[in-house]
Amino acid sequence: MAKAFCLIPEKVLSFKQALKDGTVDPVKLSKMTSEERNSFLKKIVGDDNATGVNSLFESKLLLKNQKAGMISWAKKVGGLTPEAKRDLFSKIEKLDKVLNAEDEKMFLRDLASTRLGTNVSPTEAKTIFELSKKVQEAKALQAEDSTFKTDAERLAYGRSKVALSNYVNDIKEVNSRLSLKERLKPSNYLKNVSDVAGNAKSIKASMDNSAIFRQGWKSLWTNPLIWARNAAKTFSDIYKTFGGKKVMDELNADIISRPNYDRMIKGKLAVGTIEEAFPGTVAEKVPLLGKVYKASENAFTGFVYRQRADIFDKYLDIAKRSGINIDDASELKPIASLVNSLTGRGNLGKLEGSAANTFNNVFFSPRFVKSQFDTLGHVVTGAGGSNFVRKQAAQNLLKIVMGTAATLAVADVVKPGSVQWDPRSSD
Repeated sequence: MAKAFCLIPEKVLSFKQALKDGTVDPVKLSKMTSEERNSFLKKIVGDDNATGVNSLFESKLLLKNQKAGMISWAKKVGGLTPEAKRDLFSKIEKLDKVLNAEDEKMFLRDLASTRLGTNVSPTEAKTIFELSKKVQEAKALQAEDSTFKTDAERLAYGRSKVALSNYVNDIKEVNSRLSLKERLKPSNYLKNVSDVAGNAKSIKASMDNSAIFRQGWKSLWTNPLIWARNAAKTFSDIYKTFGGKKVMDELNADIISRPNYDRMIKGKLAVGTIEEAFPGTVAEKVPLLGKVYKASENAFTGFVYRQRADIFDKYLDIAKRSGINIDDASELKPIASLVNSLTGRGNLGKLEGSAANTFNNVFFSPRFVKSQFDTLGHVVTGAGGSNFVRKQAAQNLLKIVMGTAATLAVADVVKPGSVQWDPRSSD
């Protein structure tokens, strides 16, 4: 997500002075084309800031009340004295519509480029705004408690958001793609090694449906009904992938449109993330093999996403019935951390962020290993001090130990000697 645009103090002063002495006149600015406005603003705020100031100015022209939008723009770019405000605002009040159709494409391009932090063409910008409009239209049917009257309305909203996200991500991916010449630069050697390791790891992790027992082992014993439902769906995901269905788009639409989605993001629940077993994408492009790879990736990712979203919803419901404020970050984040650990996603602490992906590509499953320690540690720490999480973590640990012990006991009876009971053994 692009950072909010902000002028440095030196440029703010230059802009304020230009407003005061009349060099910057909103009426005249509104009659310029986007290119003319950009060229003009470069003289006031510099080349690096002109597009940002211009897009901020023009974004306000999209508002139904264009005059109020321009006043808001003037306030945000720089502080004005009461006298200067009155003079400026009186000029704005005399304006009629200021954006003509001829200038629309250029203005949308500047606005989208500023918001996304990457260059876009006029056609791409127009598509982005059309998709954004569909999101807003679908969201208008959402109630204050983030619910919809029908499941169809809810999923329509989710699908519109997924379509916008996919389009924007495709643009960013293309713009960030390195050429062969750039890849051969010494500064990119580490990235190249990381990418090779990541793709090798992805291929090794594919061609199976192991997540239901590996990442799902703990949730099998703590939330068996949810586990059974989502484990069954993995086989459906595999079938649908071979049939050409966009499995992950539909799953993401479901999760994004849930009433608790904003809480998932606020609590940092691991949905919409790159799973550590599948950091590479090269295998997807291999004929025939790519389809098999994609099917196993969808089964894996679909299972853990559903598990996290469903179990998170369940714990929030329990917490709410227990009188806990589920919008309090001190409770929300620990609950999300508890759910992440139950589904094989531990937090790497200081290694999270830009270094996390490289670390994950080189080592096989660092987050999965960390999740095992988190499952034990949450009983004591409450994943950050939550008594609710301590209680749930203790109950979960008891269920996991009993379930695992029972499984080992049965295995030893079925095939005597197949289980090593001595904790000192290297086996």
